[in-house]
Amino acid sequence: MTTGPAQFAVFRGATHPARPAAGHWPCVELLPGGDRLPPERLDAWYAVRRTFRWRGEPFELTGRTATTVSGHYLGGDREFAERHLGRRITGHRGTFPLAEATDPEEHREDLLGPLLALLRRLAEADHYRPATRTAPGGRYRVHWTFRWQGGPFEALGTVEGRIKGVYTGGSQGFADAHQLDREPAPDGTHARHTATVDLDAVTDLTRHRTDLP
Repeated sequence: MTTGPAQFAVFRGATHPARPAAGHWPCVELLPGGDRLPPERLDAWYAVRRTFRWRGEPFELTGRTATTVSGHYLGGDREFAERHLGRRITGHRGTFPLAEATDPEEHREDLLGPLLALLRRLAEADHYRPATRTAPGGRYRVHWTFRWQGGPFEALGTVEGRIKGVYTGGSQGFADAHQLDREPAPDGTHARHTATVDLDAVTDLTRHRTDLP
């Protein structure tokens, strides 16, 4: 049986296997029924990763049968790895008799707290969408700019918790090197380059206000 990090959600005191609801971000899908719930209705949402030791060395559990256990090597002893384990594209992996595995541990990673924090950030910034607003003194436009991989962008909004921006630099080399998406500009004639990236990957995120006549 193959195993790996599993996700669970607690709703009304009951624990369910869970996963992000595809196409319904930021909702969480409870399994096996498929109910989709917004994160603020959950008591908890977390991922579980399991580890064990073999001959004193640490492994992350990837599979288990009635008689064997498999895992990715987490240690740094290259001699041990070369002698006892199979090489993967990155790192090493091994399968051992179940009776020889020791020190099983379960590690939980909170998924709900970071998601709620992200939603608060998005709400505070109105999802980084450009907007025209009216105040007692007149109308004004609000927009956001940021830098990603050193290049300048103007924010267009967010897509499933990631910030989307249009590249405002003039380097075709930058666009090609970072595989920016090419899409039609609002005028329908020209094209523009965009990127959709994690909020934590951007720098110099700045809010701008421009008074309008």
